[in-house]
Amino acid sequence: IADYIFPQGESIPERAFRNPDAAPPREESSIYPFATLNRFGKGRAVYIAGSVFRAYWKYNHHWLRQFVDGVIRYLDPQPLYQIDAPATVEANLMKSENGDLLLNLVDYQVGHQSSRAAIPSIERLFPRYKTECRVRAPKTRRVVLEPEGQEIPFEREGDTIRFTIPEFTCLAIARIVSA
Repeated sequence: IADYIFPQGESIPERAFRNPDAAPPREESSIYPFATLNRFGKGRAVYIAGSVFRAYWKYNHHWLRQFVDGVIRYLDPQPLYQIDAPATVEANLMKSENGDLLLNLVDYQVGHQSSRAAIPSIERLFPRYKTECRVRAPKTRRVVLEPEGQEIPFEREGDTIRFTIPEFTCLAIARIVSA
């Protein structure tokens, strides 16, 4: 599902690159694929021939995140949940013992650090406003923000519901109560 393309080659006087660590790509693809789609049992799996997660952690290239996000969306075009928020907001969906779904949003806000040896300081945290969420939950009766107990409106779109978390700082939990 993705080709591997080598760089053009070394930077020499006749062919100099602005950044010696990032030469432009060659015209042709390698004979080796970069990402392949495989069947595994009843499901599908993608093999990526490279340490994209390590490279993303080390270099923070946005295109690596976009590539992995594209692969995930290719495998599952209709995920169980989606949020419209920046990458600093992590989300997970879990089922409680009574069958309610809990959508957890954690907003990690990096504080000022002068060096790696610095002691993390308490910074002022800024709230997030109007975070739009979509969850595949066809039998939803209501959506409640926890622990506040505030019921929030939602709309149905087929098997999916759409709702907006009005404001949160650090943590928001939306309890999706089913019929």
